[in-house]
Amino acid sequence: MKALDFIDKMKKIQSNFLIFIENEKDSEENFQIFDDDQINLFNQHEIKMILKLISRISNNHCRPTNFFPKIEKVLQQIFHKNRPKFENDEIFTIFKGNKRILLFLFEEKIISMNDYIASFMKEEKYLKKQYPHYFFNEIKSFIDDELKEEIAKQLPENYEEKRKKGENDSHICELIRDDMIDEFISFVNQNNFDLNSMIEDSIFETNSLLMKYQSALIEYSAFFGSTQIFKYLYMNGVNLSPSLWIYAIHSENPELINLLEQNKVIPFDNSLFCEGYNECLKEAIKCHHNDMANYLQNNYIEKNESDFDD
Repeated sequence: MKALDFIDKMKKIQSNFLIFIENEKDSEENFQIFDDDQINLFNQHEIKMILKLISRISNNHCRPTNFFPKIEKVLQQIFHKNRPKFENDEIFTIFKGNKRILLFLFEEKIISMNDYIASFMKEEKYLKKQYPHYFFNEIKSFIDDELKEEIAKQLPENYEEKRKKGENDSHICELIRDDMIDEFISFVNQNNFDLNSMIEDSIFETNSLLMKYQSALIEYSAFFGSTQIFKYLYMNGVNLSPSLWIYAIHSENPELINLLEQNKVIPFDNSLFCEGYNECLKEAIKCHHNDMANYLQNNYIEKNESDFDD
């Protein structure tokens, strides 16, 4: 296949996949990105590129209704036809950055725990992200008794339910995700909760950005597009920091971007050629938030580089 033909094919698959996961009216039961006959026409390299595309989108895209059930439907379709062609560790490596997808792959027996994966999860980077905690059922026979006992003490009774949900399990995080403003105000007042607090780490967090950085309450609200709580925090003295641009881009929420613009919050250092906005554009592209990327390109990148040329 010619390179341009392959690129066009991948663009079509990407477009169909994004339309599917972003349309909350679609159900995973009645959708296929491609039928079984089409899958049989893909070679090994093409299937691997599709899996990497799915991995990147699932790692970074905002999560609308039924986000993971839809992704799981597509993965089931792919692996039903192509599982014998892929090695266990190869599949793990493609999806290693997404705890929630890995859980599905383990549950479906598409991959299984082994010494290679266990050693991977015990590396400092993945220990910090609490992979052995999240995958305790799968990894416990591959870790020493001391670590096993330490982890077991930290797991709640509803461990399976929480890791399937894949979100920070603290009460205040749940209120923020659902933008429950009245309950949020009541909670912070009753508990004398500092509005500048940082979100505590959770075993069950699976969002890439939130695992990488510890986030403030207002950053967490921006990440989930919780405009009511975001406004409440701002109106009660919480600072609008440059980092909020990245979190708001993840939520793909134009209202939050507009609030940052109105309050003249500039991303990063706004250095020559608008590096701050370039980083925002990269983030929007990484998230596959095409409308947001186009907005940034048209309103900040091209405009400001043109001003510099003058």
